[in-house]
Formats: sequence, structure tokens, C-alpha cells
Amino acid sequence: MTARLDIEHDLPPDLADALGDDRRSVGTLYNELQDLSGEAFRDRFDDAFGRLTETVPADAEFVVVVLGLEVDTEADPFVTDAGVVAVHEPNPDGSVGTLHFVADDAPTDTFVMLPIRPADCPPGSGRPVSQLTAEEFRDIVSAMVYKRFDLLDSDIDAYRDSYLRPLVRGVEAYASA
Repeated sequence: MTARLDIEHDLPPDLADALGDDRRSVGTLYNELQDLSGEAFRDRFDDAFGRLTETVPADAEFVVVVLGLEVDTEADPFVTDAGVVAVHEPNPDGSVGTLHFVADDAPTDTFVMLPIRPADCPPGSGRPVSQLTAEEFRDIVSAMVYKRFDLLDSDIDAYRDSYLRPLVRGVEAYASA
């Protein structure tokens, strides 16, 4: 990670390394998710989907869900598992306001930040997160991986402030649990 993207954190080296980004690896991850069949996506993400719909509080205005992915570059497809690492309501400065969930054990090869408005999920639907479908969940995950790629490509400051900072705080909550 370049010095410009460094955000102070209290993470063990292996988790800090998992936060490293470059456009090529994020673009490859996006393409991988797009190429997964519906069945392959469900096999890898079903536990994460269930955990998200169970742990995101319906009465929260906005939460950050940190999704951990297990990656095996020798496997095809190379995303082999996914799990919810943490769910928290962020403070305006990006720190953790209210921590709603921290996993005991989750995949930590790389992470995806999912901003969720529990009363309107997916955005514009007006439905609660508890009614989210697996297909809609896939769309949200794909959209946020694409957003990560787009911000890395076009607005590094926005990437650091609006994507990386809340992601790091959720991973810190997981690491300290």
C-alpha cells in the first residue's frame, strides 16, 4: 500500500497485508465474482448472506458490514469462501460507533466493505435488509468491489476516506475480539 493510503491501525501484519490494494488485483477479484455461476456464488457466500441478514440491526440508520474473503490462487474459481467479519455503525470520523457483530473466525485473505442502510436494502427498494435476496446480495457485493476498483482508479482520496477507513475499523474490531 502506498504511503498516501496508509491509515493508522492496530492490526496484526497478516490482516494489514490483506488490506493492500492495487487496481489489477481488485479488477481481477471483480471479474472473478462476475464469472461465478449462481450455484458457485451461493456455495461460497451463503453463510455470509445468512449472517448479514441476521446480524444487521433493523433499527440502525446505516451500518458497515466487513466481508472477508478466502482466496486460493491455485483454485478455479479462486474465491473459495466468504464470511461476515464485523458489522458496525460508524461515527462521522469513520471510527466504530456501535459494534453489532464480530466473527469468532472468518476468512481474511481480502476484505470488502458493504455500506448498508437496513431500512432500504438494496438501495431504492424500501425493503428491510431481512428481505434481501441472495441475488440482490450478490449485486451489492459486486457493486462494492467495482466501486473499490473505480475509486482506486479515479479518486484515491475518496477511496481512503469513504472506503478504506471504515473497512480498517471493522477489521480492527475483528482483530481485537
